[in-house]
Amino acid sequence: MGMMDTLDEWHSIYIKAGIALPGALLSARFRDEGSDEQKMGLLLATALACLLACAAAQNNNPTENLALRGRATQSSTYYNYVFGYLASAINAIDGNMDSNFYHGSCSFTNNDMSPWWRVDLLKSHKISQIVVTNRGDCCGNLIDGAQILVGDSLENNGNNNPSCSEINYLPNGGTQTFECNGMAGRYVNIIIPGKETYLTLCEVQVFGVPVSKKPPCS
Repeated sequence: MGMMDTLDEWHSIYIKAGIALPGALLSARFRDEGSDEQKMGLLLATALACLLACAAAQNNNPTENLALRGRATQSSTYYNYVFGYLASAINAIDGNMDSNFYHGSCSFTNNDMSPWWRVDLLKSHKISQIVVTNRGDCCGNLIDGAQILVGDSLENNGNNNPSCSEINYLPNGGTQTFECNGMAGRYVNIIIPGKETYLTLCEVQVFGVPVSKKPPCS
């Protein structure tokens, strides 16, 4: 493999990590030709860029919303007979942050004891952040006291998994980010424990990386 072939491979890694190679490297067009000083400079710059790419991969928060590819379910599903609207669990991971319940993009349970909602991310991830958007047209207080859980167990419908955070208060139509600091899990649950009430969510976004993923240069 020539030196430029190696550079091209690293270039693709840097782009994914959000790092640009120095212009001098991108303009290099030699394989075996060039002075020893040029070759050594290229190798040193490549090694430095590799280290920067590794650091970026480890420190930057992922930008892909994992929930969009997940499968959602909830303790029960409310049906509005007037509007003919089924407030399915999947409405909370449809990518639509419209917080007006009657526009058809929010989930809603029946009046359950400890109502819950869950998204299956299909495999275990290290979760960095979970972003929740509350209902906006009314009833924002329904979400007060909800627990956000992350884990790999489906015991008790996933509601025995460890807690990432609690939603103490979220105003009508509000969006809040909750830090999970790399908690590992396939399932993200939101539950209002020990209370007979409704649970409504207008969007849940989940950010993280697969547990098995390794950074570049590892």
